[in-house]
Amino acid sequence: MAFSLDSMAIGGTELNLLRQATHFDPDQISLTVLYNRDGPLLPQFVAAGLRLERLGLTSLKSPAVLGTVRRLRRWLGEERIDVLHAHDIYSNILGALTVTRGGPTRLIVSRRWGLTHYPAHFRLANRFAYHRADAVLANSEGVAASLRQEEGVPDGRIVVVPNFADAAVFGPERPGERAALRLALGVPEPALVIGTVANLRPVKDQATLLRAVAALPVGAQPVHAVLIGEGPNRSGLEALARQLGIAGRVHLVGAILDASRHHRAFDISVLSSVSEGFPNTLVEAMAAGRPVVATRVGGVPDAVREGETGFLVAAGDHVGFAARLERLIADPALRARMGRAGHALATSQFHERAVMPRLEALYRRLQKETDRRRR
Repeated sequence: MAFSLDSMAIGGTELNLLRQATHFDPDQISLTVLYNRDGPLLPQFVAAGLRLERLGLTSLKSPAVLGTVRRLRRWLGEERIDVLHAHDIYSNILGALTVTRGGPTRLIVSRRWGLTHYPAHFRLANRFAYHRADAVLANSEGVAASLRQEEGVPDGRIVVVPNFADAAVFGPERPGERAALRLALGVPEPALVIGTVANLRPVKDQATLLRAVAALPVGAQPVHAVLIGEGPNRSGLEALARQLGIAGRVHLVGAILDASRHHRAFDISVLSSVSEGFPNTLVEAMAAGRPVVATRVGGVPDAVREGETGFLVAAGDHVGFAARLERLIADPALRARMGRAGHALATSQFHERAVMPRLEALYRRLQKETDRRRR
C-alpha cells in the first residue's frame, strides 16, 4: 500500500502520517510514502527506514500534473499497490485524478482540517475527490458530520479514525524534565505558563491568545505565554505583544521538530484556531495531563470535554478566553483534576493501541476487495 502527502513540512497532518507509518508491522503491511516537496521532516522519515518515492509536483495547476498522473498510475500498477491513502487536500485531488474507480487500486482520501482557509477551486476539486474515493477518512465525529452535511458524502463511505499520540507522550514525567524544557524555552521557573503548539498562520489566530493573556489581572505569579511554531504571522504577533505591553512575557520559540512532549513545560495548554479538523496538539496536551482551553471549532469538541478536561470558547473571543484562563490560574486543584481527566480520556481513545487497530481494519477490508477484483 502507499501513503501520499504533499510535503515534508512540520504540521499536524505530516506528523500524524509519520506516526501511522512507523507503527505498522512491516511483515503485515508493505508501505511506500509518496510526497512532492522536501521539508524538515524528511530526515525523520529516512531514519525510520520508510520506503519513499518523491513525485516532485510543485502545483496542481502546473502542466506537469498530467505527466505526474500518468507516471503515478503506471507506478501503482507496477508495484501492485492495492490501497492508496491520500492524507491532505492536494494529495486527495492527485489521487482522485490518478486512481480509476473500479480499478485494481482502492483510494482513501482524508479530511483532517477545516476548509475555510483554502481557495474555492481547491474545495471544489476536493469535493470531487470525496465522491470518487472508496473511503473518506475523517479524524473526528465532528469532521465526519461536516462531510455528510456540507459535502454530501454518504455514511457508508465515511470512516472515523482519530489522530493519536505516541505511547511515550503518555508516560510519566522524567525527573527534571519540566525544568529542563522551561529552561530551553527561555521561561523563568516561577512563571505560570500558558502554551500552544501551532504554526503561526492566520487560521491559528494566536492574536486572540495574546489579547487574552494581556487581559488577565496581574497576580503574584507572573503569567508567560509560549508559542511553539513558525509561520508568516510571526512578525505581526511580535508587534502585537509589544503593543499590548506583554512582550517580556511572550516567547515565540519557533518550530520544534517534535514538540509533543513540550506540553509538560506548560501549566495550561491552549489552542485559539478559527478553523480546525481534529488537532494533534490537544491530544498531546491531554496525554501529558494538562488542562486545555480551546476554541469551539471543527473537531475540537470531540477532543476536549467542556468542564471536564478543559474549557471551550468561541473563536476570536479573547474576553471569554481570558475568563477561562483566569479560572484555571486561580485554581491549581481544578488544573490538576482536568489534567487527570484529560489523560484518562486520551489513554482510552487516542492512544496508538486504541487507534491503530481501527486503521488497520480499514486497510484489510479494502485489500480484500482488491484481491477479489484481481481474481
